[in-house]
Parts: sequence; C-alpha cells; structure tokens
Amino acid sequence: MTEIETPNRLQEAVRRFASRRELRSIVRFGMVGSVGFAVDAGWLTVLTRYGGMSPYSARVVSFLFAITVTWMLNRRFTFASHNRRRAEYTRHVCVQLIGGATNYAIFAALLWRFPDLERQPVIPLAFASGVAMFVNYFGSRVWTFAQRAPEPVRVPENER
Repeated sequence: MTEIETPNRLQEAVRRFASRRELRSIVRFGMVGSVGFAVDAGWLTVLTRYGGMSPYSARVVSFLFAITVTWMLNRRFTFASHNRRRAEYTRHVCVQLIGGATNYAIFAALLWRFPDLERQPVIPLAFASGVAMFVNYFGSRVWTFAQRAPEPVRVPENER
C-alpha cells in the first residue's frame, strides 16, 4: 500500500465508533450504568444516613456492590460475552478500579471544594460517575469484554 492508500486509523476508529452496533452497545452500557448508579447511590445513601458511615468510606462499599452488578448486566446485556467468567470479572474489576479512581478523585475533590455537598453526596456522585463512564466504556469494550479466542486443547505428548 502506498501512503495515500493507508487507512487513517482515527477515521477508522470514528467509523467503527459511530456504527449502529456500537451505538446500541453504548446505549446499553449507559442503561446498565444507570442501574449501577442506582445501586451505588442507594447503598451510599443507606450507609451514610442509617449506617453512620462517612460519605468517603460508604462510597468504597457502595462502589463494590455497583461494579459487581454492572459486570453481570454488561456481560449478558451489553456485550453478550462468553469469556471465562473469573478472568473476565478480574479484568472488569481492573477497569472499574481505574474508572473508580477517576470517579472517586472527582467525588472527593467536589466534596473538598464544596463542603456543603457532604449533606447531599449523591450530587458529586452523579457528576463523577458521568465523567468516569467514558473511561469505563472504553476499557470494557477493548479489554474486559473483548472476545477471546478459545484456549487450544492440549494433547499430552504420549497421545499424539
């Protein structure tokens, strides 16, 4: 191929991103994320109002519930994955920790900057979750739920 014939990687990424299939995937991811947000916000509210926890420590617990729910739903509904569950869940946790670190940093920065929000921690949670959704989607799409080739069957040497 000549330089002119070489496909532009950015154009290809945009074309793939804008495909109907990809847009459906993004919408489903957003729907699952909404459920995850409800789980996160629900546990955050319960733990801060009735459990006596600070919004900082309660957020860690609520986040753990939310990532498990979103993995189960995205596995089935968004990406229709057939990968090995344990390995996939491990990858999901890694991606979510990166997204969660982004989310928590924004959440904590908003609480630090606007201390009155400690009485309504769901407000900074919503903003932080919206930003982190982009990190989570791309990590999920390209790593967590990427279709893996099946592992080759290993035949013992003496059976060949």
